[in-house]
Amino acid sequence: MTKQNEIKLSNFWIGFAAGISGAAGLAFLFGTKKGRENLKKLLKLSENLDEQLERFIDKIDKEHIKKQGKADTDQVVGVADVISRIKQITNRS
Repeated sequence: MTKQNEIKLSNFWIGFAAGISGAAGLAFLFGTKKGRENLKKLLKLSENLDEQLERFIDKIDKEHIKKQGKADTDQVVGVADVISRIKQITNRS
């Protein structure tokens, strides 16, 4: 067997193993009661992810402003403000 054939054969088995793993994961998520419960929890968590992320970034911005000692926070633009402005612009379209 040549080296090129060995590489092709190796790639086949890696792809085959990845396919089997993916199919087993999907079978668990959709085929078992515990898997469906975990999937529902994951979907519930991901529904409000953007809002939770925005709150988290806002907290980080406020802590950063406190560490810098800036008294006037209205002039400082935080990451959460930028994200909300992007959302407003994209929702208008």
